[in-house]
Amino acid sequence: MGTNYQDERSHGVRVSDAWKFRGLKTVVLENKHIRVEIISDKGADISSFVHKSTDTELMFKTPWGLRNPKNNVPPSGDGASVWLDYYEGGWQTVVPHGGYPSKYYGADFGIHGDVNNIPWDTKIIEDTAKKLEETHLENKAEEIEKSAEMINSTIKDYLDKCELQISKRYIGGFSQGGMMTFELGNYSEEQLGGLAILSGRIM
Repeated sequence: MGTNYQDERSHGVRVSDAWKFRGLKTVVLENKHIRVEIISDKGADISSFVHKSTDTELMFKTPWGLRNPKNNVPPSGDGASVWLDYYEGGWQTVVPHGGYPSKYYGADFGIHGDVNNIPWDTKIIEDTAKKLEETHLENKAEEIEKSAEMINSTIKDYLDKCELQISKRYIGGFSQGGMMTFELGNYSEEQLGGLAILSGRIM
């Protein structure tokens, strides 16, 4: 579904990716109860989640809000500082790792990985007044594959050192981590005893 011929209705559940906020492509999902804004040009951040009847914003917002990287020059070269300069609040996609900048096999990773700072493409699968099938946010496949390969490599290194019995090998994850846990459970080269997943889904 192209942006030029979307159904511009104001009732039922609906989605549109024909918007920009501060110059960044934005996807808007809403019904009579809620309105959600996803910044697809910035790692598919969920930047706003408003409960309409009470006019309540459920997402944390930084005082400076959303910044377009095209219009700002970071005052510091520090990895954490640069990420925080563009942190508007909300929820981020934390892949391939969470936490402060680190190195893995000589590769530098910024705070909370790199996926939340790159643009994502969008494709609306179905949008009717009664049913919103899915808004599919398509990131480059190699980003997900790279994350899975890194985690799989870490697991293999750990298992080689610890020689754990298969029955004692468990992987757990929450939210995005849960999604990656599903992925590793399906494709890991190592045999696992089980998976523990909370608030995740199959990618």
